[in-house]
Amino acid sequence: MFEEMKDFLIRNKIKKVLVACPNCYKIFDQYGGNLSVMSVYEFLANLDVPAKKISAQIVTIHDPCAMRFK
Repeated sequence: MFEEMKDFLIRNKIKKVLVACPNCYKIFDQYGGNLSVMSVYEFLANLDVPAKKISAQIVTIHDPCAMRFK
């Protein structure tokens, strides 16, 4: 199924894939060939949006082990 999706993306001139799933990131990174992959977290971190504190609570985001080196 992955090869079918990859071929579809390449045929439609897609060059970068944004993923939210760590396992999808790993699959595209390993087998995506010429497709580049970026997590939505990386994408959002690169946006020029001013930070705004909306809560006094501490929030933690856990990166699953499949993403530990990314």
